[in-house]
Amino acid sequence: MRPYLAIIKDSFREALASRVLWVFTGVIVLLLIALAPLGYQHNLTTAFTWGDIADPAQLAKRLKEDGSKEQSSPGKRIWSLLDADAKKKIDVLTAAREDDKRREREGRAVVAGIGALRNGLNDIIKKRDFFEPALWSDASLPKEAKDFLARGPEKLSQLELERMNRLLIEAAFPNDFRWRPNDSISIAYLGFASDPLPFSKKQIDSFIKEWVLTSAMDWIVGVFGLIAALLVTSNAIPQMFEPGSITLLLSKPVSRSLLFTAKFVGACAFVFLNVILLIVGLWLIVGVRFDIWNHGMLACIPVFLFMFLVYFAVSALTGLIWKSAIISVVITVLFWIVCFVVDFTHGLMDGGYIEQLRITQMAMADSTLISINEQGVVQVWDDDEHEWRAANEPRGGPVVQVFDGPFFQSESKQLVLGQSFRSLFGPSRQRISLKVASAEGGWRLQDGPSLPNGTAKVLMGNDGTLFAIAADNIYAYHGDLGSKGFALRFFGTRVPLGGRGDFQPCLPGERLSFADPVAAAFDPAGPRLVVCAANEIHVFAQQDDGSLKEAAHRSLENKDKEGSAVAIAGDLVVVARENGSLLELSADDLSTKDELKLESNSQPRFVVASHDGRQIGVVYQNRFLWMIDATSGAARRAPVSRQGQISGVAFAGDQLLVGDQANRVVAYDANDFSHQRTYQPPMSRSEMAYYYGVGPLYTIFPKPRQLHKTVQYFVTGKRTTDVGLFQGDLTQHRDDLHPWQPVRSGLAFVCVVLLVACVYMERQEF
Repeated sequence: MRPYLAIIKDSFREALASRVLWVFTGVIVLLLIALAPLGYQHNLTTAFTWGDIADPAQLAKRLKEDGSKEQSSPGKRIWSLLDADAKKKIDVLTAAREDDKRREREGRAVVAGIGALRNGLNDIIKKRDFFEPALWSDASLPKEAKDFLARGPEKLSQLELERMNRLLIEAAFPNDFRWRPNDSISIAYLGFASDPLPFSKKQIDSFIKEWVLTSAMDWIVGVFGLIAALLVTSNAIPQMFEPGSITLLLSKPVSRSLLFTAKFVGACAFVFLNVILLIVGLWLIVGVRFDIWNHGMLACIPVFLFMFLVYFAVSALTGLIWKSAIISVVITVLFWIVCFVVDFTHGLMDGGYIEQLRITQMAMADSTLISINEQGVVQVWDDDEHEWRAANEPRGGPVVQVFDGPFFQSESKQLVLGQSFRSLFGPSRQRISLKVASAEGGWRLQDGPSLPNGTAKVLMGNDGTLFAIAADNIYAYHGDLGSKGFALRFFGTRVPLGGRGDFQPCLPGERLSFADPVAAAFDPAGPRLVVCAANEIHVFAQQDDGSLKEAAHRSLENKDKEGSAVAIAGDLVVVARENGSLLELSADDLSTKDELKLESNSQPRFVVASHDGRQIGVVYQNRFLWMIDATSGAARRAPVSRQGQISGVAFAGDQLLVGDQANRVVAYDANDFSHQRTYQPPMSRSEMAYYYGVGPLYTIFPKPRQLHKTVQYFVTGKRTTDVGLFQGDLTQHRDDLHPWQPVRSGLAFVCVVLLVACVYMERQEF
């Protein structure tokens, strides 16, 4: 054993004595010095920015009305603090709200009015005497505002004062402002800071972990560092066969295979030393400057060393056969190109085509199956042609199409969906619009009745009643969805003139405030509705007159607002949280029955209840389906095929519909899970090329470029990732990293290559 250890030690000495090593060490040090001043500045969210006011005209009208009343109120207080010039400009907003044509005609004046309103509010929040306790006695103040008030306005810093006053204004008009995180971030470098970014520290930390760190290490270490290392170590094996060297080595009683292996391991010293320096340096900078002490970064050292081993195995084998450093580099680069082509082709076909076909939402319209895929295409199953027929066209651009539903109202024979678009860079949806379709119209999506302002969720009750969860109330639709009605369009907004019906509020008396993000579900077996708004959970019971009465309420103890998916059945409310946990709550008082973590390091995506109220299905982002017994709360993986490939689930009567392979849906009996029917069109040429060519080749081929997903897994601690951009919406697909897949394939490849090299070494004469 001692001769082999001596060879490894000599390799370390050669690395330390190498001038190239010290050149690269100097480059790494300079890079770390350049990155060291980079950091961020933590700010409180204070000033109102463009877009923070949901409807400026409506807020202006309310402030003016409160200002004209004799009774004191927060609105009267705010109006009194606005100067005369600001009031004059804001008056244009209230007039324009009454007259759309005038609003179009006086566009510049309207913009000036919005600016005056925003600037006026920003001036008010700077006033230390703004708050008067009697005026806010009826307002529901958040905990953050109460903490500031407990300290006293006179003891607050200017930023804390502005934050407190902003919270007071938002509490007085809870439905007139869009939700913003309580903090924001500015990028800082050498003492210079950018303007505050509309992201919280939690979002920035998630973004840094899931994209910045992994991308930086992937490019710096995985590309540039790797190429440099291969150029330096490509001569390690050929050098062993120089005249005199191989004779001296083989003159000792050593095994040729172990000799080659020891030289191979020793040649990794150069890479090992540089990777340690670079990653430890990055870890210290991120910890000190961003306060993110992520020990997963240190676990990436062996990952990047392993990535080097995959390429160096090819370099070593070619160096052994041809004994030329130049040929080693050329063959290794060609191998890298092949790996890139295979990986890129698979990623393009899988993520850009196959993944978009996967079905996520389903419903049965009498005997017709309706589905929605990842691309946002609503599809109708054509039994005659045995294929999916599109009922709409997906929308491109930097937005994600989001649907509530589909729902089928058996009485009117109408398919109903809530359609909206979500920006890639925030949790807020664009305005939801209602879409309807029928068999008579070929299931083509048409505009439905206009939804109430601020609608965040659309759902259907077990009796076919359509509900809209808005920011300030829950509305039920009264009218015939099947009637055509009449409507006009003003500035892109559809305004119904009659013939369909309207939405009427269901919560009498004091209205609640439902904060974004909102999730809701109707009890399929009873007249109950559960709403999860940020960290607030409400259960409402439907009364005989159609109104809703709050039966239970609970606040979850979370500092940050999290997204949820929710279902209610029997005495069980299941709330799936963004952190991956499942809360089983009592439907009577929302007390905790149990907290489950069914899939480690993966988030729930969909939660649905069966029509008889006996089961609740949960689909995870890693595409496993679990079933929860609504009576006992016991959970088990559903006994269905293709676990690990399931992208959507729905109950349709006594059937369980499961989307489990691209554009395929399988119908099972909801009670005994026996197979009933499969909906799957014939494979296209692209699908056949993927499933029988690209897919198998990718499976057996080494995947060193995919080791960045292993790095991402260590850095984030999650198997799924959304780069922090879809926080608040669990329904959006998160990529499964499959962190160990490239490790297994790479390890198998290295072992095979080293085995071939050892056999060649044993059989050749030197």
